Amino acid sequence: MRHIIGLLQDPVLQVRFGYVLNPAKGAYLLGKCASAEEAQQHIDDLTNLGLSADIIRMHPDNALAMVDGEVDEAHRLDAQSKYGAKVLGSYVGTPAYISTQLTAYVNELRLLLPRQRTMRNIIHKHTS
Repeated sequence: MRHIIGLLQDPVLQVRFGYVLNPAKGAYLLGKCASAEEAQQHIDDLTNLGLSADIIRMHPDNALAMVDGEVDEAHRLDAQSKYGAKVLGSYVGTPAYISTQLTAYVNELRLLLPRQRTMRNIIHKHTS
């Protein structure tokens, strides 16, 4: 992946293909690593390539926090609900992420539906 990011940052190829990589947009889902230290090393490598640390999402298994020798359940659920991205209109990631995003989408639709009905009624009233 480092090689591809390097190619996408090459000014000659950017002109040739008309594509410029925006290092502050999108999402980079970091796969599961052997340890949290290895995951952090990958994040450091990616930020050194110019990617924003805000778009890099660490795998939930590597982002676990320990409290009194046990995994912090609240932190685990939070990490799982943030590991994912939207690709071509569909959500990919952990089931918790997909569920969170779909719930937010349904709630947004519920807010828009009454407005659409009202607008339809207004348009119908003025065109009849």
